Amino acid sequence: MSNTIQTTDAVDTAEEKNFLHHTRAEELQQAIDSFQNRWKYAVFPAMIAFVILSIFGFYLIFGMLQRMEDLSRDVNRMADTISQTLPPMQQNITSMSADMHQLNDVIGTSFPNLEQRVDAMSNSTEYMAQTTHSMGSSIWEMNRNISRPLSFMNKMIPFSRQNTRVYHSTAPLVYPR
Repeated sequence: MSNTIQTTDAVDTAEEKNFLHHTRAEELQQAIDSFQNRWKYAVFPAMIAFVILSIFGFYLIFGMLQRMEDLSRDVNRMADTISQTLPPMQQNITSMSADMHQLNDVIGTSFPNLEQRVDAMSNSTEYMAQTTHSMGSSIWEMNRNISRPLSFMNKMIPFSRQNTRVYHSTAPLVYPR
């Protein structure tokens, strides 16, 4: 009997080991399934976002390349325009330089004359200022000397401004022509 008990114990232990192994395998399978389900919600949106961002990045790079190509064409056109207009511009600058040298020569030779003329004009202006001041003084003196006798005469004239009386005349005023 002890032999049967041992055999039953051995069978129970083997079954328990098999059961435990099977249970652990099922738990492991469930953990893997659960892990896969959780990653589905994280990985798939991340992959979709990566694809969208990749397409957007491609679009940006393609647009930048197009703009660089346009810029290259514009720079080539500008270089052609400059190469065509540069020789005439250099000739014009050379001509302007020669004209400036001639102008320097003219100014250098005529500057002493010009300086003398400006000095003469300054002297004439100073003389005119002195004469104008003298005229003003003379007019003031004349006004002072004449105003008193004229004020006496104004009192005798009927229509003068200094007369405070008002005269009414029935006869119309007629001025000779």
